[in-house]
Amino acid sequence: MANAVFEQADCVMLSGETTVGKYPLECVQVLDSIARRIETELAADFPELAVFIQECMKVFRAAVVLANEFPRSLLLVFTRHGTNAAGISAHRLPRAPILAVTDSLETLRHLKMVRSVEPFMLTPFGEPKATIERATASLLKLGRISLGDKLIIVSDVQTKDRRIDSIQLRTVQ
Repeated sequence: MANAVFEQADCVMLSGETTVGKYPLECVQVLDSIARRIETELAADFPELAVFIQECMKVFRAAVVLANEFPRSLLLVFTRHGTNAAGISAHRLPRAPILAVTDSLETLRHLKMVRSVEPFMLTPFGEPKATIERATASLLKLGRISLGDKLIIVSDVQTKDRRIDSIQLRTVQ
Protein backbone atom coordinates (compact mmCIF):
# COMPACT_ATOMS: atom_id res chain seq x y z
CA MET A 1 0.00 0.00 0.00
CA ALA A 2 2.69 2.50 0.99
CA ASN A 3 4.68 1.61 -2.11
CA ALA A 4 1.67 2.30 -4.35
CA VAL A 5 1.37 5.79 -2.84
CA PHE A 6 5.14 6.28 -3.06
CA GLU A 7 4.95 5.34 -6.76
CA GLN A 8 2.19 7.98 -7.09
CA ALA A 9 -0.63 5.64 -8.09
CA ASP A 10 -3.90 7.45 -8.73
CA CYS A 11 -5.86 5.17 -6.42
CA VAL A 12 -5.66 2.10 -4.22
CA MET A 13 -8.30 -0.44 -3.35
CA LEU A 14 -9.19 -3.21 -0.97
CA SER A 15 -9.09 -6.73 -2.38
CA GLY A 16 -9.26 -10.31 -1.25
CA GLU A 17 -9.81 -10.90 2.43
CA THR A 18 -9.95 -7.20 3.28
CA THR A 19 -13.13 -6.76 1.22
CA VAL A 20 -15.06 -9.60 2.83
CA GLY A 21 -13.69 -9.64 6.37
CA LYS A 22 -15.34 -8.50 9.59
CA TYR A 23 -13.68 -5.07 9.59
CA PRO A 24 -14.05 -3.42 6.15
CA LEU A 25 -14.44 0.12 7.57
CA GLU A 26 -11.32 -0.27 9.68
CA CYS A 27 -9.44 -1.52 6.59
CA VAL A 28 -10.40 1.61 4.66
CA GLN A 29 -9.36 3.77 7.62
CA VAL A 30 -5.94 2.09 7.73
CA LEU A 31 -5.49 2.54 3.96
CA ASP A 32 -6.41 6.21 4.31
CA SER A 33 -4.03 6.66 7.25
CA ILE A 34 -1.11 5.08 5.37
CA ALA A 35 -1.80 7.04 2.18
CA ARG A 36 -2.00 10.37 4.02
CA ARG A 37 1.20 9.68 5.98
CA ILE A 38 3.20 8.71 2.88
CA GLU A 39 1.88 11.71 0.91
CA THR A 40 2.89 14.00 3.79
CA GLU A 41 6.38 12.51 3.78
CA LEU A 42 6.60 12.86 -0.01
CA ALA A 43 5.44 16.49 0.10
CA ALA A 44 8.53 17.44 2.11
CA ASP A 45 10.79 16.12 -0.65
CA PHE A 46 8.48 16.09 -3.66
CA PRO A 47 10.19 14.82 -6.80
CA GLU A 48 10.71 17.14 -9.76
CA LEU A 49 7.56 17.42 -11.84
CA ALA A 50 7.45 15.64 -15.16
CA VAL A 51 8.17 17.60 -18.33
CA PHE A 52 5.24 17.80 -20.71
CA ILE A 53 5.46 18.77 -24.36
CA GLN A 54 1.79 19.35 -25.23
CA GLU A 55 0.63 22.96 -25.07
CA CYS A 56 -2.43 22.18 -22.94
CA MET A 57 -0.26 20.37 -20.39
CA LYS A 58 1.91 23.49 -20.09
CA VAL A 59 -1.26 25.50 -19.39
CA PHE A 60 -2.21 22.98 -16.69
CA ARG A 61 1.30 23.29 -15.20
CA ALA A 62 0.88 27.08 -15.07
CA ALA A 63 -2.41 26.64 -13.20
CA VAL A 64 -0.74 24.30 -10.70
CA VAL A 65 2.12 26.75 -10.10
CA LEU A 66 -0.42 29.55 -9.59
CA ALA A 67 -2.48 27.43 -7.18
CA ASN A 68 0.59 26.63 -5.10
CA GLU A 69 1.37 30.33 -4.73
CA PHE A 70 -1.85 31.16 -2.89
CA PRO A 71 -2.85 29.84 0.53
CA ARG A 72 -6.37 28.37 0.66
CA SER A 73 -6.49 28.05 -3.11
CA LEU A 74 -8.38 25.39 -5.02
CA LEU A 75 -8.24 24.41 -8.66
CA LEU A 76 -11.66 24.51 -10.28
CA VAL A 77 -11.66 22.75 -13.62
CA PHE A 78 -14.51 22.37 -16.09
CA THR A 79 -14.36 19.16 -18.08
CA ARG A 80 -16.74 17.23 -20.29
CA HIS A 81 -14.58 14.15 -20.81
CA GLY A 82 -12.23 14.33 -17.82
CA THR A 83 -9.16 15.20 -19.85
CA ASN A 84 -8.55 18.60 -18.23
CA ALA A 85 -8.92 17.26 -14.68
CA ALA A 86 -6.72 14.24 -15.35
CA GLY A 87 -4.16 16.48 -17.06
CA ILE A 88 -3.94 18.74 -14.03
CA SER A 89 -3.74 15.71 -11.73
CA ALA A 90 -0.77 14.42 -13.73
CA HIS A 91 1.25 17.34 -12.36
CA ARG A 92 0.92 15.85 -8.86
CA LEU A 93 0.34 19.17 -7.15
CA PRO A 94 1.31 19.02 -3.50
CA ARG A 95 -1.21 21.52 -2.09
CA ALA A 96 -4.39 22.61 -3.85
CA PRO A 97 -7.20 20.11 -4.40
CA ILE A 98 -8.79 19.78 -7.84
CA LEU A 99 -12.54 20.37 -7.98
CA ALA A 100 -13.70 19.00 -11.33
CA VAL A 101 -17.09 20.11 -12.61
CA THR A 102 -18.63 18.03 -15.37
CA ASP A 103 -21.98 17.64 -17.07
CA SER A 104 -21.46 13.92 -17.73
CA LEU A 105 -22.31 11.14 -15.28
CA GLU A 106 -19.82 8.83 -17.00
CA THR A 107 -17.04 11.40 -16.59
CA LEU A 108 -18.02 11.99 -12.96
CA ARG A 109 -17.64 8.27 -12.25
CA HIS A 110 -14.31 8.07 -14.06
CA LEU A 111 -12.89 11.07 -12.19
CA LYS A 112 -13.59 9.44 -8.82
CA MET A 113 -10.56 7.25 -9.58
CA VAL A 114 -8.15 10.08 -10.46
CA ARG A 115 -5.72 11.29 -7.80
CA SER A 116 -6.56 14.57 -6.03
CA VAL A 117 -9.73 15.10 -8.07
CA GLU A 118 -13.11 15.69 -6.44
CA PRO A 119 -15.75 15.52 -9.19
CA PHE A 120 -19.05 17.40 -9.11
CA MET A 121 -22.02 17.31 -11.49
CA LEU A 122 -23.42 20.51 -12.99
CA THR A 123 -25.89 20.41 -15.87
CA PRO A 124 -26.17 21.87 -18.31
CA PHE A 125 -22.98 23.69 -19.21
CA GLY A 126 -23.84 26.90 -20.97
CA GLU A 127 -22.42 30.37 -21.29
CA PRO A 128 -19.01 30.29 -19.53
CA LYS A 129 -19.55 33.17 -17.07
CA ALA A 130 -22.94 31.83 -15.93
CA THR A 131 -21.58 28.28 -15.66
CA ILE A 132 -18.72 29.46 -13.43
CA GLU A 133 -21.14 31.39 -11.22
CA ARG A 134 -23.50 28.39 -10.92
CA ALA A 135 -20.61 26.07 -10.08
CA THR A 136 -19.25 28.47 -7.46
CA ALA A 137 -22.69 28.87 -5.86
CA SER A 138 -23.16 25.09 -5.82
CA LEU A 139 -19.74 24.44 -4.25
CA LEU A 140 -20.42 27.14 -1.62
CA LYS A 141 -23.75 25.52 -0.78
CA LEU A 142 -22.06 22.11 -0.47
CA GLY A 143 -19.46 23.64 1.87
CA ARG A 144 -16.63 22.63 -0.42
CA ILE A 145 -15.42 26.20 -0.88
CA SER A 146 -15.63 29.17 1.49
CA LEU A 147 -15.76 32.91 1.22
CA GLY A 148 -12.25 34.25 0.71
CA ASP A 149 -10.92 31.12 -0.98
CA LYS A 150 -8.86 31.63 -4.12
CA LEU A 151 -10.12 29.71 -7.14
CA ILE A 152 -7.79 28.99 -10.02
CA ILE A 153 -10.29 28.25 -12.77
CA VAL A 154 -9.16 26.13 -15.70
CA SER A 155 -11.40 25.71 -18.69
CA ASP A 156 -11.40 25.66 -22.42
CA VAL A 157 -13.80 27.16 -24.87
CA GLN A 158 -14.41 25.65 -28.28
CA THR A 159 -14.95 28.25 -30.99
CA LYS A 160 -15.78 27.52 -34.62
CA ASP A 161 -12.24 26.66 -35.60
CA ARG A 162 -10.15 26.33 -32.44
CA ARG A 163 -9.95 25.61 -28.76
CA ILE A 164 -8.98 28.39 -26.35
CA ASP A 165 -7.43 27.39 -23.02
CA SER A 166 -8.13 29.68 -20.09
CA ILE A 167 -6.84 30.20 -16.54
CA GLN A 168 -8.61 32.65 -14.23
CA LEU A 169 -7.92 33.68 -10.66
CA ARG A 170 -11.00 34.59 -8.61
CA THR A 171 -11.67 35.14 -4.92
CA VAL A 172 -14.89 33.56 -3.66
CA GLN A 173 -17.25 36.36 -2.57
